[in-house]
Amino acid sequence: MPDRRLAATALAAAALSVAAAACSGGSTGDARPAPGTASSETTSAAPNPKPSDRPREVKLDGKDPCSLLTDAQKAQFVLDRPPRSDKSSTFNDASACYFRSEADETGAALYAITDMGIQEFGPGQVNGEVQEIRVQGFPAYEIHTPGQPPGDDFCTVNVDVADGQVLRAHYSEDGRKKNPLGKEEVCRRAARLADAAMTTLLTG
Repeated sequence: MPDRRLAATALAAAALSVAAAACSGGSTGDARPAPGTASSETTSAAPNPKPSDRPREVKLDGKDPCSLLTDAQKAQFVLDRPPRSDKSSTFNDASACYFRSEADETGAALYAITDMGIQEFGPGQVNGEVQEIRVQGFPAYEIHTPGQPPGDDFCTVNVDVADGQVLRAHYSEDGRKKNPLGKEEVCRRAARLADAAMTTLLTG
């Protein structure tokens, strides 16, 4: 079931917001709400992709996102609840895995998107602040949607792993009201999450 603190980029100008979750282990998910919400990321028609300067292609076909974090990596993020595997309706049933830290009041998710190119997450394509970064040498877009209430902030990092394929890492506060992390920290953790998943992909 969806979690109200994971928001994902929607296709064809559909907006995303937050939905509540009641799944075992407190795992997190994504949802498609009505357009125009403050926490939404929306996409417009993507331009023709430019050649990528990624080091090489890393195909996500058949990859289980739940296998992309080792036990040691999950411990680094204090992900103390069992991961939940699912399909993301936001990304045409892309494989997804949702994690949660009860102790840290945070959530995380990994998506293996196999039918969208990185250009669909770039500047001008999503309703959010977009920054170009690198993850393990691969081009990536960090996306942060401003205006989230303290304790419910989130950030995503979308990595160009192959033509028409994106590894998406989502990190969010999960009602962390006492000591909210804020934009810089949730985005830093989203980048660390993407880096950890890419490490597993490249060494697996």
